[in-house]
Amino acid sequence: MPGLPPIPQRMPPLPQRPGQGPGMMPPLPQIPGMMPPLPGLPQNQAAQAPARPTTAAPTQRPGTAFQVPAAAPVLSDKDEKKDFFGQSTAKKLKAGTKNEVSKVEYKQGIGGGTETKGFWKVGQTEGASAAGKTGIDKEAGQDQMRPSKKDPTKMVSNFEAVEAQDPRMAARAVATSRLDKALGTNVIADEAFAHHKGQLGNVSAMVGGRALVENKTDKKGELVSQDLAQVEDAKSAEYQRAMANLGVVDYLSGQVDRHGGNIFYDPKTGGVKGIDNDLAFGQWDHQSASGTGYGAALCGLPKQIDAATANVIRDMSEDDFRASIAPQNGDPQGLHKAEIDKAVERFHKMKLHIANLRKQGLLVQQWDDQTYADACNDVDGSYLGKHEDMVATAGQGRLGSADGSAETVTKVGRQQDRRPT
Repeated sequence: MPGLPPIPQRMPPLPQRPGQGPGMMPPLPQIPGMMPPLPGLPQNQAAQAPARPTTAAPTQRPGTAFQVPAAAPVLSDKDEKKDFFGQSTAKKLKAGTKNEVSKVEYKQGIGGGTETKGFWKVGQTEGASAAGKTGIDKEAGQDQMRPSKKDPTKMVSNFEAVEAQDPRMAARAVATSRLDKALGTNVIADEAFAHHKGQLGNVSAMVGGRALVENKTDKKGELVSQDLAQVEDAKSAEYQRAMANLGVVDYLSGQVDRHGGNIFYDPKTGGVKGIDNDLAFGQWDHQSASGTGYGAALCGLPKQIDAATANVIRDMSEDDFRASIAPQNGDPQGLHKAEIDKAVERFHKMKLHIANLRKQGLLVQQWDDQTYADACNDVDGSYLGKHEDMVATAGQGRLGSADGSAETVTKVGRQQDRRPT
């Protein structure tokens, strides 16, 4: 048979069309009705999909600068920091407080803040009796004063509006902290619900500085002496504004236990923090309430209000205010409707008061020597004025005590751990 022809080593090249480079695929024919390429974009680059419209966060209310404070997680024993042996590092504090208090460190920040160390206090659950445990008398609910057991010539408060059989102390502290966050005043210690050793309570985050008034007691718990902090920079705008804002928060929350031992001044920031905030949100008003210190329920509507704080309250609706203090999902305790309604009454009184101050041009735009002098002249209505008067009186040796305790004055300059009272 004749031999087969040799097989070529490669296929001959395809015939080249005009306008086509070697190895290039011929262009696809244009399909009728096809959209032309987007202008300004290379034909080999896909057009980006339009961004999805963003919506406000669930806590943001449209049209205002108000945000409902997010509920911080309820803390428990498992969240507490453990030692090498896996035991909690919590330490129960010595006697001297009305409630059981433990110093606890957690693995996370307390109440939505960054501070991990705090003081846990038992907060009686629904239906638990607080008589003899919280300093609230059984006759609570009656709008009256009673003679002191130690000194019948003195009249003291029975905290008439906090229900003795249903105190919910933790809920009151947490609601106060949330209100502070809603107002943006930053004058209340971060508070959170926390279970500790099988008991429900609240933990108050540790704050910097020292108390304006530090009480020293003997082994029996009797007052021996008081040390008053002399704030060297009391005329600073930071200190004046913070003290005024604390008065605003205390008025709205109906706080009746605000005294020098529950106000901490931090020289590093110039600001103050209110601690032990659980005697609040009772069904009282500033004309009938009475307490252990010079709380705003006693002082009434503050004469000095920071303009920025006033604007926040002016723009806050009643629904906003209710939402800031109402129980949130997951809360083990909450304020009752009657307590929230009473707080709303105070809220509307504050809004009207702010409107009147605005008309008179009396909202504080700038804190200076004049506003300091005005506060010092308002001893019964200003936290700053009250404390400055106490310091001045003690410095002159005129701050007498019925129990014979001594008073001293110390210039603020060092940091101290917060000690609950």
